[in-house]
Formats: sequence, C-alpha cells, structure tokens
Amino acid sequence: MRDLSTYTIVTSNNNKAKEFIKHVGFIIPVRVGEDIREVFSSDIETVAIYKALEAGKNNIIEDTALHIEDVAVGVNVKWMLDTIEEHQFKGARWEVCIALNDGDEISLYKGITYGTIVPSEKDKFNHDKYAFGFDKNFRPYYTSKTLYELDCFGKKDKYSARMKAIMNLLHDNPSKVIKIKDIEEWSGRYQND
Repeated sequence: MRDLSTYTIVTSNNNKAKEFIKHVGFIIPVRVGEDIREVFSSDIETVAIYKALEAGKNNIIEDTALHIEDVAVGVNVKWMLDTIEEHQFKGARWEVCIALNDGDEISLYKGITYGTIVPSEKDKFNHDKYAFGFDKNFRPYYTSKTLYELDCFGKKDKYSARMKAIMNLLHDNPSKVIKIKDIEEWSGRYQND
C-alpha cells in the first residue's frame, strides 16, 4: 500500500469532496474550493494528467466522464446534464480517473461502472433538490435503482466508479504511470476558454 500521508486531494466540487472525505479523509486531507484548469480533450486520462500537473507535487485530483451510447459526452458531462434525459434507455459507462502527482510521475487510478440512462422520477426522493450530477439518471447494471436512490439507502459505494478508483488508489493499483519529464507541454485549448 502506498503511503499517502503527504498528499492532498484537491477538488472544487463539494459533492465529490464529501465522498472523498467519507472514504479517505482519515488518510488523505481533502482541500475544497480550488478550481484547477482542465485541458479540452475527450480523453479522461489526458484531462487527468494535465490537471494533476496543474495541481502540482503531492496533490491528487479526480476527473469524471460519462460515456453514453452514440453520444459524444465523455468528460463534458457537466455541460449536458440539462439534456441527459434525451438519451434515456441508452447504455452508459461512468468512468472516474484519479491522478496522483508525486513530483516525478503521474499515477492514474481508474474506476468504471456500466449502466443505463433512465428518466428521473421527479417526485421520488426529491431528486431535483438533492441529486448530484447524473446520479438521478444513471442506473448501474444489476440493480433496479439509480445512483441517487442507492445513495439514499446507503448502497451507492457498491456500484460507484469513484469508490472503485479510490480503492485502486488506496491499494496502489494504477492503470498507468507516466514520467512527468515525458509529458509534452499542453498547446491546445482549455475547457471554459
């Protein structure tokens, strides 16, 4: 197991911060509020690598992608949440990539959950008031409940791509390790440019 005591998880998303604090806050401090620039790429690993470079040494970042059958969404999911129900009953893949910058290397830890996009049941569980991101519309395979409903019953972790990525981080099971000296300087656009 990798010693994570000198690292900090950096996120600007309060909901993600709550999930990290719940699962790793006793091992890794979580710093909320810093918004790190993200490169414009459809590839979650590319976004995570450059985000980790931007965060700097001894920092950990996370990026999320939602891949919907026949739809170009990926890491741009936050810009299509208002129209997600247009894709109901299509297959989807929720992917989380955590990137750790140790000053010499960027290590990537991934988690993937497969499921289906479903319409939200607006009156059930106050979805619109409390649901996080696409949780009210993503139903993992092998369950009849959405991520939000699973969370209401304390069972989201069993299906969570973020939890899978966290477990890979805690057990030092990277999907890829890249030497920082081998990463080319980013010359493309940034998100929100």
